[in-house]
Amino acid sequence: MRDSNQATSASAAAAQAVPLRILVADDNELNVALMTFVLGDLLGHSFGVATNGAEALDALRRETFDVVLMDVKMPVMGGIEATQRIRQEWPAATRPRIIALTASVEADEQQACRDAGMDDYLVKPLDRDLLAAALARCPRLAA
Repeated sequence: MRDSNQATSASAAAAQAVPLRILVADDNELNVALMTFVLGDLLGHSFGVATNGAEALDALRRETFDVVLMDVKMPVMGGIEATQRIRQEWPAATRPRIIALTASVEADEQQACRDAGMDDYLVKPLDRDLLAAALARCPRLAA
């Protein structure tokens, strides 16, 4: 059995070999700071940040991202609506994977995320090993 430092080191090595371009869509500054530290400094991925679903859509129209880490509850436009719009606007071959981020462990919210078309689901506070495992399941789309 590997310890979490070994697992994270292995994930970081894989990320550096094929880094992902990740859009962090979250309105909480502390969550964003933690995610960007883990994504960039620990796992070696590059990232952009949006503070709500509308900004996430704008960012996706400007740049190609492999993955969106989508907070479910945000002002202006939440993660559920943003995910539905992404699934409508981008064809499957060019659509980023969408990973729900939420503080809720309720089955109803998990089902709402699946129904909206989210590809994966992570609960806050984020566990870096679970995040690394979720990202390892994401193909690279960005040029």
